[in-house]
Amino acid sequence: RRKADMLIGNSVQIRDLIHSLDQLAPAQTPVLITGESGVGKELVARALHFTGPRAREPFIAINCGAVPETLFESELFGYEKGAFTGATSPHVGAFEAADKGTLFLDEIGEMPMAMQVKLLRVLETSAVRRVGSTESRKVDFRLVTATNRNLESEIKEGRFREDLFYRIHVYPVHVAPLRERPEDIPPIVQHYLSLIALREKRPPRRLTSSALEKLVAYAWPGNVRELVNLLERATLLAEDDKIDAEHVVLPDNAAMTGGTQLLPYRDAKQQFEAAYYSQLMRTADGNVSLAAKLAQKTRKEIYDALKRLGLEATAFRGLAASD
Repeated sequence: RRKADMLIGNSVQIRDLIHSLDQLAPAQTPVLITGESGVGKELVARALHFTGPRAREPFIAINCGAVPETLFESELFGYEKGAFTGATSPHVGAFEAADKGTLFLDEIGEMPMAMQVKLLRVLETSAVRRVGSTESRKVDFRLVTATNRNLESEIKEGRFREDLFYRIHVYPVHVAPLRERPEDIPPIVQHYLSLIALREKRPPRRLTSSALEKLVAYAWPGNVRELVNLLERATLLAEDDKIDAEHVVLPDNAAMTGGTQLLPYRDAKQQFEAAYYSQLMRTADGNVSLAAKLAQKTRKEIYDALKRLGLEATAFRGLAASD
């Protein structure tokens, strides 16, 4: 599987991310993925696993924020029959289940301090002991962690161990929020509308240009997760094969990109060009010759601009349904 098939987008941030993953995938180095909630940190972890040498082995994902503190040890280490009331049969923990593969610990900042000590011990010894057992078992997994917290601040506040931080922070990877890469919205929309259509066994809905403009203008505090949820709702609201602006239901207090913040000239220029060429290619339905005529530019100038901005003409085909 290719990383570009798993991480959707044409922005500079996504291309830089894929480049980093190209370097990291063959290695066994621990990786810490940072980014806001909903940006797709688990997708990045899966891309690392399924394009690396451990791809045929297990990928085990644990959300540390969803595990009650009293169950952490049995969830990660497993337990033997009779280890406690209700342990009627042996249970393999996440450390053993991920042997030869990848263990992904999401929201690592939520892990209790007592469990952080035990995780550090496992990383140092490559051995685990199930609850209720005296036998140690060797394990070999690649550790990938993720957080939306600032772990260095958590260390200062006494909520995260500094020694564990340096153990998992060998190679940090950051996933940019969606509001910083609006040019990724058209290909993400196209991808997920196709997935929704495949699941529902019907032709994919098409977005009008006004609907897409509304999506691009929104700040997406919930990032890709929020975008996908909105597309699910818009698909239900649309009565025919066309999703219009009225079907794009944003929160009442929706924050739009732009605002009054003064950006550096270079950033403002790039943001304008990304928005302009995205709108131009949507209007031209991905046709470079038509885009050149509309913009009164040569085809080469259009191609050069798209390359500079990390945009693909093909990503805009099928997005210019009539309003």
